[in-house]
Amino acid sequence: KESKLGNSPLRNLFACCSSSPCDEDVVFANKVVGFWALILGTALGPPLLKMLGMAKALFATGLFMMLTNIAFAGLATAGDNVAVLAGVVGLENFASGAGLAVFTTYISGICNVRFSGTHYALLSSLAVIGRTFVAASGGYVATEVGWVWFFLITTAAALPGMALLYILWQRGYTGEAVRPSTERKQSIPVWQMVTLCVLIAAVLASIAWRYV
Repeated sequence: KESKLGNSPLRNLFACCSSSPCDEDVVFANKVVGFWALILGTALGPPLLKMLGMAKALFATGLFMMLTNIAFAGLATAGDNVAVLAGVVGLENFASGAGLAVFTTYISGICNVRFSGTHYALLSSLAVIGRTFVAASGGYVATEVGWVWFFLITTAAALPGMALLYILWQRGYTGEAVRPSTERKQSIPVWQMVTLCVLIAAVLASIAWRYV
């Protein structure tokens, strides 16, 4: 999630939206709900890839990650609402986990087997350019336009990447040529379903423990 322009410090956002922000609430949302949502999303990535195929899974998770920025725009208008904070953070981490799992599989597949270490290092380094050089300006942009417009702008900033991904999809450059085709729908193994159920239960238990 750190690679996204929209991920400015969460505590600063909540401080601006709340009259009496509580660090404990932010830690709970980010480190408890966010952590389990990230694990759940990462676990869901492989079965999603198996069901949809590489191209559709890349597009679906990319679109999901883009739309979570709109949820943060809603959080900016929600005020002092810890439940909304936890829900938005959980949604964003879930999307990031699924997207990361699919994207890692994609760049692993397009690497040449003989030089996989070098190719993967180069591709993964290119993937964090946005976090390194662009995200640093996020605070200045948020100060100038406000949090709502900031997250709407970051949503729009993802559109060129989604358009490029669609072009690559249509031209067949989405990885199927270097791995067995996954376009055919397959059943999800029982152990994966059990793992997902356990993770979902853990997320719900964490939320219940905080509010009950």
